[in-house]
Amino acid sequence: MAYSQGGGKKKVCYYYDGDIGNYYCEQGHPMKPHRSRMTHNLLLNYGSYRKMEIYRPHKATAGEMTKYHSDKYIKFLRSIRPDNMSEYSKQMQSFNVGEDCPVFDGLFEFCQLSTGGSLAGAVKLNWQQTDMAVNWAGRLHCDEDEEDPDKRISIRASDKQLDCDEEFSDSEDEGEGGRRNVADHKKGRKKARIEEDKKETEDKKADVKEEDKYKDNSGEKTDSKGAKSEQLSKP
Repeated sequence: MAYSQGGGKKKVCYYYDGDIGNYYCEQGHPMKPHRSRMTHNLLLNYGSYRKMEIYRPHKATAGEMTKYHSDKYIKFLRSIRPDNMSEYSKQMQSFNVGEDCPVFDGLFEFCQLSTGGSLAGAVKLNWQQTDMAVNWAGRLHCDEDEEDPDKRISIRASDKQLDCDEEFSDSEDEGEGGRRNVADHKKGRKKARIEEDKKETEDKKADVKEEDKYKDNSGEKTDSKGAKSEQLSKP
């Protein structure tokens, strides 16, 4: 499945979980997860889904989240609810939670789905298994973590550092929310590299042949011009 643009085809991976549209922030808040569901329905009705691979993302675990955020921040997300916000007023101020990033029922589960899709898309991009990764639910709840910046891995600086041995997605051989077999995944990656190196070698050979052909043609033209000049110079 591919997305065509300017004659070229690009592979697109799209991550979506139907449960994401069930969450509700608060009255009047601009962040409306239901819009992700509406967008998904548009993709279905217009037939755009046929041009991409669709995956249901796994729910990111607390352990996965602590690779990018502090333990206390993840613990805070798991504990806070609309009915106990008064107990976490200090943490809410520290993590910038409340107005732009509200507390609502199922906040942690929402963040699990949001993060799961983003992580899976990042893995695909870093393994060069797709050209584009789409996760409408990504970064909807973007509060701030006070974690030490030296510990946090920035997306920009770790372009090729996200070395996940396992990828999460849905497919016939993995099952819903399953993990891809690590050994098979690495074999497939090695095979792809071999094929890429083989293609690169063939391209280089073709370039050499083309260059030799050009030299031969140039030599023939030079000889022809020399012969003509010699004939003209004769009385």
